[in-house]
Amino acid sequence: MVRGQLSAVGSPTALPNVAAERISHAFQVEGGWLPVLEEVSVEARAGEIIAIVGPSGCGKSTLFTVLAGLLAPEEGRVTADGREITGRLGFTAYMPQKDLLLPWKTILDNAAIALELRGVSRRDARTEAAAWFPRFGLAGFERHYPATLSGGMRQRAALLRTILTGRDVLLLDEPFGALDALTRADMQAWLLDIWAEVGKTILLVTHDVDEAIYLADRVYVMSPRPGRILCDLPIDLPRPRDHDTAVTSPAFTALKIEVLRTLKSRDT
Repeated sequence: MVRGQLSAVGSPTALPNVAAERISHAFQVEGGWLPVLEEVSVEARAGEIIAIVGPSGCGKSTLFTVLAGLLAPEEGRVTADGREITGRLGFTAYMPQKDLLLPWKTILDNAAIALELRGVSRRDARTEAAAWFPRFGLAGFERHYPATLSGGMRQRAALLRTILTGRDVLLLDEPFGALDALTRADMQAWLLDIWAEVGKTILLVTHDVDEAIYLADRVYVMSPRPGRILCDLPIDLPRPRDHDTAVTSPAFTALKIEVLRTLKSRDT
């Protein structure tokens, strides 16, 4: 499958450019208002992986709820190919920090939910979801329940469910944050393989600078709250990327120094 040509369920698709334009938002708290985002603009071009890094509490997850259409910002707008989609659901698929697998359903039924919500019959949804299990390292676990799976396998199941929504833009909020270092490295490499195969645009929130640089085509760096965009850094590392080769290269080290310098700059 050629990246950008086919969707996860095999139908032709033209990936959209998705952008958040000058997003500002504050939450009402006891005693006043808490500014969270301040004129944040990010763009994901068709087929890119975009990583967003920043300190805890800078508004990264709030930005994702805006991009997902779950929150209408006080100021700014979200667009897909220039068409405004602010506050509208159904244009992106959102995978939050916790996998949110339903504990009373099998892994197969958890994955199939995404297809059933699209109107696919339960029988056909199970059949179609099951066909993806070998590629996601889940073959043989179709009838297992979430509590019996490792953290990495739960994340694979959650990502499969996200892909089966059929959306061309995936929002992944700290998808590997709860995993140990070795499992996390394996999952990063696996995600790149899946991305190359299914042809999606991915926006990724992470606290891990190495992860951001290794996975992304561009990295946005955010300031502390209220979150602002400090830089949009192109990642000029060749693809496909071998993890060990990439993270030990001089180019990778230079990019990491630039991101860390920006995070620690006086402007923050």
